[in-house]
Amino acid sequence: MSVPQLRCFLAVVDAGSVAEAGRRLGMSAASVSKAITRLEDGAGVRLLRRSTHAISLTDAGEALLEPAREAVRAAEASAETAAHASGA
Repeated sequence: MSVPQLRCFLAVVDAGSVAEAGRRLGMSAASVSKAITRLEDGAGVRLLRRSTHAISLTDAGEALLEPAREAVRAAEASAETAAHASGA
């Protein structure tokens, strides 16, 4: 699991669609979809139920949601700390 994959997962959940998540992240929908697929493959479980009209969380996706938010927050805080320490 990588932070970029978790960011894509969270963006899809928050946006309600892969296309909107891509717009919010400045990525193509295909790139977001690929990141989610890799995240699911790495975890060995499906995280999202996809249909033509909606995306919903599976039980595994629900379980990952808050830890994913915490991991992304921690990664962003670490990057911010490193930037301040380097004087950037």
